[in-house]
Amino acid sequence: MREEVVLRSVLLVDADANERRQLSAIASRAGWSTVGADCAETAAAILQGPHGREVRAAILPSWNVDLAPELIKALRHCRPNLPVIVLADGGSVSLAAEAMRA
Repeated sequence: MREEVVLRSVLLVDADANERRQLSAIASRAGWSTVGADCAETAAAILQGPHGREVRAAILPSWNVDLAPELIKALRHCRPNLPVIVLADGGSVSLAAEAMRA
């Protein structure tokens, strides 16, 4: 009997391609495949595309006060229960609270 292969994929959303490559390498070492998006529109298209169901979580490597809330809104519109992980610099409690409210 063959075991079903479960793909573990994470969506990395960041305009900086270098940042996406670095996080992709880290995720790969942990056994995750990655797909990258540079903006909310691309992220939404990926989630709604043929492989979007394979995405288990979205990671935002940084918090941009102007763009991140709308990005999270777009992700929630596509997949309401998708875990979204925000990496904030400096351990700022206020940034963490803002991310949770988005």
